[in-house]
Amino acid sequence: MDDQTTPTDATEPVGFGVRIRQAREAQGISLGDMAMRSRLSIAQLRAIESEDIDALPDAVYVRAFLRGIAQVLELDAQALVNDYVTRFCGGVAPVASATPAHGTCNECVINDDKPHRGLKRLIALLLLA
Repeated sequence: MDDQTTPTDATEPVGFGVRIRQAREAQGISLGDMAMRSRLSIAQLRAIESEDIDALPDAVYVRAFLRGIAQVLELDAQALVNDYVTRFCGGVAPVASATPAHGTCNECVINDDKPHRGLKRLIALLLLA
């Protein structure tokens, strides 16, 4: 038996960057095509695929980048974001939603007067005259 054999990579979890690169290559999409489809630069895509966090902007942008890339490649966006957050953001989950928990249809409207309503009526009367 050879003691120099190394364990296979199948035992190690695959990060979001590797998953993105593998899916992109499996679909035959070049970095340039991916940049056009995802509206990211090639440098940003390379940084994401290599998981070079120092070359990427704040975490909120990276999460949005991952969601956009996942949509283009038809991957599970939440799995990519969760992997990124767990490994690089200290495991702090992002806020689920910025919308209020209650329905916005029942909110009180403080001032529903349309601006310049009287001016519009005056102009309409002048035009009719």
